[in-house]
Amino acid sequence: MRTKIFENNNLINQIEMIKTRIHIKTTNEFMDDSLFILTELPFVPRVGDRIQLSQDMLNELEQKVRSDLDLAKKYINVWTIFDVKYVEKNPGMLRDIDFEFDLAKYVSHVCIVAGSDIVDIKLKCETSIFDVI
Repeated sequence: MRTKIFENNNLINQIEMIKTRIHIKTTNEFMDDSLFILTELPFVPRVGDRIQLSQDMLNELEQKVRSDLDLAKKYINVWTIFDVKYVEKNPGMLRDIDFEFDLAKYVSHVCIVAGSDIVDIKLKCETSIFDVI
């Protein structure tokens, strides 16, 4: 949406940003409310659109998932080369695992709830190795 505003008697178009929760694909849940990034986008993305997360966003996701073994279990089989059972036996290695969230670039789902001012989207990887569901 564009809003017309005037600045110094000049008409300026200003884009309204849309609050968006970006979720990462997991095998267990449709939209995992325990791991997401809240941001604003100038549009509602469509399935198949490509969205590149910033390095700060990727760091925030990795920090969240590394701080909670139960949360990490949802993502280990999808976004790493490790097996959940191996990591459960060696929980100290969780801080060193690269979850490859930077590969999550493609919108697989868009969820708009009536009455909500937030749009939920889910990102997946294009690579078939990580495309479990």
